[in-house]
Amino acid sequence: MNKKIKIILLIGIVGFLCGFLVAKSLTPDLAQVKKSIVDDLRQKLNSRIEKGLIPFFGFPEEVALTSLSGELVKIEENILEVKVRNDFLGGDLFDYLNQPDFYLKKVKVDEATKIVERKGKEMEQLRKEMEELKGGALPLTPYTETEISREDLKEGVSVSVEAKTEFRLEEDKVIEAETVAVAK
Repeated sequence: MNKKIKIILLIGIVGFLCGFLVAKSLTPDLAQVKKSIVDDLRQKLNSRIEKGLIPFFGFPEEVALTSLSGELVKIEENILEVKVRNDFLGGDLFDYLNQPDFYLKKVKVDEATKIVERKGKEMEQLRKEMEELKGGALPLTPYTETEISREDLKEGVSVSVEAKTEFRLEEDKVIEAETVAVAK
C-alpha cells in the first residue's frame, strides 16, 4: 500500500511538471505581445491620419532642453541628483508611453555655477511693480533671488537648473549647471 501511494504521488508530480512545461511553452512572450499591439495601433493610427479620417496637427519633434526642474534627492561633492518628471515633449507618442515616469539626472556644479534661493514677492510689492511697468520699466519677476552657497542646499527641496548646454532627458549624461535655483 505504501508503495502504491509513492507511485501515485510520483506520477502526480511528473504530470504536474509536464503540464506546467507544456502550458509555459504555449504562452506567448508578453514583451512580444506588447510590441505587436503597439505596432498595430501605430499602423492603424497612421493609416487613418493619411486617409484624413483623423485630423493630425502633429506632435513636434522632440526638442533639446536647456533647463529642468525637480526634487533634489542626493547631494555629492560636486554632483546633484535631481528627480525630474518625464513630461511629453514631442516625438513619437508610443515611444513616450514606454518611457519611465521620472528620470534621475546628475547635475554638475562648479565654482562658476550660480546657486540662488528664489522667494515669492508679496502681493503689495507685485502690484507696485505692475504700476511701474506701465511706465516702461523692466519686465516683472514674481520672485526675489538671494545667492546661497552649495552647502546651503538640502535634499528634498524643489530646484530649477539652467544648463550651460542643451541636453535631452533620456540621455544618460551629466548636465553642467549654469544656475541652480532653490524654491522657498
